[in-house]
Amino acid sequence: MSLELPISHKDQFECEGCGAKISHAFTIQDLEYESSDERDMGEETQYSFTEEVPCPQCSHLNEVTGEVWEYPDGAVNLVQLT
Repeated sequence: MSLELPISHKDQFECEGCGAKISHAFTIQDLEYESSDERDMGEETQYSFTEEVPCPQCSHLNEVTGEVWEYPDGAVNLVQLT
């Protein structure tokens, strides 16, 4: 992995406890390798991450998972919540 960490990403998700929409600025520091495929400009690599985010309304601790895609080498191509 040649990505520079941490990766900053802002996204929204729904609280599992109360259903409130939460906007959160993620600071992704730990990535777990998932898979890779060879493409035209080199390897495309998929990583996963998990972060716990408390709900500001009900204090429920949400476990949020996502993916980071690196392509080409060293460049963040996509960050998405799963």
